[in-house]
Amino acid sequence: MPPAHDRNPSLLDAPPRDDDPQPLRAARGFLDGTVAAPELAGKLDDGLAAALVDALVARGDAGKLEALAGLRDKPLAKRARRGIHLLRTRGVKAEVPRRQEDPEWIASRAEPAAEESLSLVSFPVRDGDTIVWYVAPITTGEAQGLDVFQIEESEQDGMVRFERYRPTRRQWRDVIRQITTDTELFVTRVPAEYARWRLEDAWQRATAAGKVPPRGYAESRHEMAPAVAPARPLAEDAVPASAVDEAVREAGSSEEVARRVLALPELRTWIPEEQAARGVFLEFDAVATSPLLLDERQRGERLEGVLRRFRGEALRGPWRARLARRLEETAWLLARVAAQRPTEVALRPGAAPTAPRDYLREAALCIAVAREVRDEAADPEQNAFVRLLFDRLLPPAPEAPPEREPGSLIVPP
Repeated sequence: MPPAHDRNPSLLDAPPRDDDPQPLRAARGFLDGTVAAPELAGKLDDGLAAALVDALVARGDAGKLEALAGLRDKPLAKRARRGIHLLRTRGVKAEVPRRQEDPEWIASRAEPAAEESLSLVSFPVRDGDTIVWYVAPITTGEAQGLDVFQIEESEQDGMVRFERYRPTRRQWRDVIRQITTDTELFVTRVPAEYARWRLEDAWQRATAAGKVPPRGYAESRHEMAPAVAPARPLAEDAVPASAVDEAVREAGSSEEVARRVLALPELRTWIPEEQAARGVFLEFDAVATSPLLLDERQRGERLEGVLRRFRGEALRGPWRARLARRLEETAWLLARVAAQRPTEVALRPGAAPTAPRDYLREAALCIAVAREVRDEAADPEQNAFVRLLFDRLLPPAPEAPPEREPGSLIVPP
């Protein structure tokens, strides 16, 4: 059973008690200013560290978060940096300390971060299609520049296309600029290790699905760094559980959570899996031309019946797990956007956003929806996200005839 203070900022604000453990007292003292940040290093467990950071985020206290982010206690400093990024998405001015005085931190950054930031991943489109650009520096011979390995992958069939090219760094930065400003794709920069794993994962899924993956990738695998799968879902580390709970409470209902997620620009092209969508459209055509249906009410009921049947079939198959994974990966990518400078990401392809976005809050909502999708014990009809996603296949409602004035035979144009 987790400790009582696990992710509970309200307990930190409560008056001290004689039987409180020393770490809890120290955390309370830091909140009220009587304990300095260095005194917390190595003393807080994960739950108390999360609760402390959540409390500081709730208060908007960037100064104390910056103090924690500069500690050599890496787990606590990491949580504090996430809290700083969250405040920055809400418009609070805060800076992540660079900690150049810490030799261990400098050693951990020995591999240049510039190469990592050159890899890209697009947000999924339609029924899960994605593009990944894995970028690695050329380290053999006298050649200078970058190795760029680009794939297109299908959520169901894995890797479907592979390309490799070797631009200079300047050329690749120009390509990044073009991708993030002149295309309809939403993309974000990712660590090279993550992009490398995505390539290997797509190749493995294509093989498992009985497809023939692109030959070029098989020929290039030995020239790439080893692929290492994440030990746990990345979204879990990027978005605190307390943020997910808070986002769900603020939305008020699972229906509203689903509506907000589907309203995200990155999800505007999402549809059910292609096979189900084709089946729905075929039956919709049959309904539209059926001479047995007398009115629009009957047609509407028949269309809803078609959607209900295909929703249930889709959720009973492998699509459920694929959709949940897609939502979790989307949540992680949104968290990546939140952590980067606005100049490094395309917040909206081709144009600046009209209003600030809370990307971490949006990531939290995606995680909440993913949990509901994974819940196989739940009634499929109670899954608001899947229902609303299938509703995108409905034909547009017929326009109402224009009104005319009483007693007039003239219909206004």
